[in-house]
Amino acid sequence: MDSKEFVQKLKDFREEYKLTQEDVAKEMGVHFSTVNRWENCKARPSKLALQQFESLEKKMKKRIGRSKYKNRSRSQGGSIFTRRANRMNSKNNKA
Repeated sequence: MDSKEFVQKLKDFREEYKLTQEDVAKEMGVHFSTVNRWENCKARPSKLALQQFESLEKKMKKRIGRSKYKNRSRSQGGSIFTRRANRMNSKNNKA
């Protein structure tokens, strides 16, 4: 995957799951400014970062489909992605 593809994929991913750069950075173990530099083509992700991102995509897709995470609040723990998945599941179930 070249840099432009990655940038578009990252932006689409964040938009689809309503995530901030900070959310993605936290889950990937990088600083939010790193994600910002990737999106603005100021830096290129390493091979490890690309692997982490792919893993993150799979993780998020899995969590969207899990109903056992519904209604789990921030005080109960869980990652940002679990909470976002819960919100998306709630919206999808109402439609």
